[in-house]
Amino acid sequence: NLGDWSSEVCSSDLPWRSHATMGVDDAGRIGRESVVEARKEGRRAVLAILGGDGTTHELLNGLLLDKSGGLEDNSAADLIIL
Repeated sequence: NLGDWSSEVCSSDLPWRSHATMGVDDAGRIGRESVVEARKEGRRAVLAILGGDGTTHELLNGLLLDKSGGLEDNSAADLIIL
C-alpha cells in the first residue's frame, strides 16, 4: 500500500530532499547529482518521481545516458515512479 509506505518513509529518520523542476533537463540533472552524492556517501540513491511523461523521460535519460549518449552505470540508484 503506497499510503503505508509513504507514511513510513516520511515519519522515519531517513534523509530526504524534495526538488522541483523548472526547466529543460532539470529532472535529469537532479537525478544524476543525487546518484553522485549517494555514491560519495557510500549509499544507494532512492529517487521517487511524481510527474508527467516528460519529467519521467528526462529523469530516465539523465540516469541512463552519459554525455555522449552511451549507457551510464547507475546501478546505485533505485527509482520509484508515482
